[in-house]
Amino acid sequence: MIQLKITSTGKSYGKDQKFSQFSDDLRNFKSMTEVKAFLKEQYPKAKRTKMYMETNAEPKHIGYVYKFRNADYSHVPIQKWIQEDWVEFREVTTITPKGV
Repeated sequence: MIQLKITSTGKSYGKDQKFSQFSDDLRNFKSMTEVKAFLKEQYPKAKRTKMYMETNAEPKHIGYVYKFRNADYSHVPIQKWIQEDWVEFREVTTITPKGV
């Protein structure tokens, strides 16, 4: 099983604004084909950069950061922000607990 850990961050417009986390989500998929379809639907026009994790050896490519503009149109005034979703790819296996 493939799991995506999606950490959503956002900030208001302005050079002095800083990103803050507002959501953390785990999504499970049976195949990489399902993952690709989800990402294409979720982030159709977002800019994407590679995300790395530091290791003792070389940095390891573990996912992508998707950058885009977002807005909440559900009320007035409309709130707009810049969003970055940090999407980490994980491989998940099921185990049978013994002696627990």
